[in-house]
Amino acid sequence: MDKFIAGKTIKKMIKAGKMIKDVQILMLGIIFKEDCPDIRNTWVVDIIAVFDENGTVVDVFDPCVDVAEVKDEYQIDITADPFKAGKKYDAIKGLFSVILTVLIFWHTPAI
Repeated sequence: MDKFIAGKTIKKMIKAGKMIKDVQILMLGIIFKEDCPDIRNTWVVDIIAVFDENGTVVDVFDPCVDVAEVKDEYQIDITADPFKAGKKYDAIKGLFSVILTVLIFWHTPAI
């Protein structure tokens, strides 16, 4: 799933004319359980790893997690507030967009 999600995102950025190296990506959320700060078994870190392998710059924003725990467990820094920083992103991914991407892919007839 992680390679599929990251791969679809990277392909869309290439199609849009973006150079993948140093592309800025914002991941909205690292947890996948609603209203629960539990970071165990999150597959979002695998998606981030694939983006990292491709030379992209990934910021992660999740106001529900313990920042120190995420840093200790996954060596990932949580961005305090990416919207106040005024940073521009080439792609924004979140759990909802990941689910939407999968649903569209699975329900789109082959061309």
